[in-house]
Amino acid sequence: MVLCFDEKTGSVSGDDTHLERFGASTLAGWATNNGIELFEVYQIDRINGKVLFTKTRIGSSTVLPGAPDVVGAFVGKAVRMR
Repeated sequence: MVLCFDEKTGSVSGDDTHLERFGASTLAGWATNNGIELFEVYQIDRINGKVLFTKTRIGSSTVLPGAPDVVGAFVGKAVRMR
């Protein structure tokens, strides 16, 4: 995955959620569609070279009856691209 930080926004490869930039190392985004609400946060730990990701999604059963809501997270190695 590639995280891009612009002056006020940012983007993540393969993710179409609109992301806002908070500080030097945090991107957060919220999206809603047909009763589903999604919240994502990407953070870069620049000192330890890590990227942290969290995602929550509620309202899944409004589109797929019985579908579970979701919470997920991961930590991975961050490499600066030049």
